[in-house]
Amino acid sequence: MGRTDQLYSRLEALEEEFGVLLRREIERVAEGGFSRFLSRKIPHLFDGRKWLKNEAVTLERLESDIRQLRIQLFASDQDGVLGLLNQYLTMTETTTARAHGGRAHAARTVLKEWDSLFKR
Repeated sequence: MGRTDQLYSRLEALEEEFGVLLRREIERVAEGGFSRFLSRKIPHLFDGRKWLKNEAVTLERLESDIRQLRIQLFASDQDGVLGLLNQYLTMTETTTARAHGGRAHAARTVLKEWDSLFKR
């Protein structure tokens, strides 16, 4: 197995692990709950940067590793689970998203997209 194949294999494994954990966080928000990881990602929520618990650390490490591998492989971060995360963050940044149900609405929308992409 060549080096590139190994990197793609590692990327797939990381994305699978990240996807399971991220989906759980998005589902929690869709049900009206709270996610430390997703709250830390929202720029206008400054207090979110203070919260650092194990659940957020694991997700942040996986996200960072995936982004680094994608850079090495010249792959876009606008598809797969990172694309869905970016979509959620974009939806929660706008004032209209807050007016139309906020984070829970954005999470439900992303879950529908997730299901159509991954045929769950």
